[in-house]
Amino acid sequence: MPVHYEDADSPVFTFGDTLINLLKATEAAELIEPEPVAPPNAGSRFQLAILSEPGVVPVGPTNRQQEFVVRIYLAGPVFTTPEREWNVGLAARLRAGGHEVFVPQDHPEAERTGRAIFRKDLEGLDWADTVVAIMDGADPDSGTCWECGYAYAQGKTVVLFRSDIRGSGDERDIPYNAMLIGAADAHIELELATLDEAAAAILTTLAGR
Repeated sequence: MPVHYEDADSPVFTFGDTLINLLKATEAAELIEPEPVAPPNAGSRFQLAILSEPGVVPVGPTNRQQEFVVRIYLAGPVFTTPEREWNVGLAARLRAGGHEVFVPQDHPEAERTGRAIFRKDLEGLDWADTVVAIMDGADPDSGTCWECGYAYAQGKTVVLFRSDIRGSGDERDIPYNAMLIGAADAHIELELATLDEAAAAILTTLAGR
């Protein structure tokens, strides 16, 4: 079967329209809480997840409410220490909100070439169902803009976030590039937002999709 995604804890295989995730039992608790993981002597152990709408996958009830996991590709500049620290902090908060997050800087290629970096990041984009893109900067990062365009063309959810106090809009009614805003399912502008404020706004937006 073709591999859809793979990390240290699980390979995910494509079987027709079904994804089969062979997850380590030690990593399963957060998916089925408050129920316990069955012990090894319980026989076959599996969990079913049904795709309810594009980009949102229900993974089991918690406190009688349906919980959703979004596979997020966190797009944004990665070229300075503050940028990379922001990405790490935001990813941690989105994971704490129950989502899976691919951060390009956490998946460096052994071969540091443009082509190798492109291939690795494209794998992350193809794995994700949602792109959360950081739009900070006098003009948003060119690589991030490409990733938003690719996600839009693939029918993935695109959420833009900007904390920059500067405006660079094509028109008076938009804070930055019209093509980016037009391709986004949601865009959030919070001037000088903290990491906690940014994460809260993004999580709220994802919950409402």
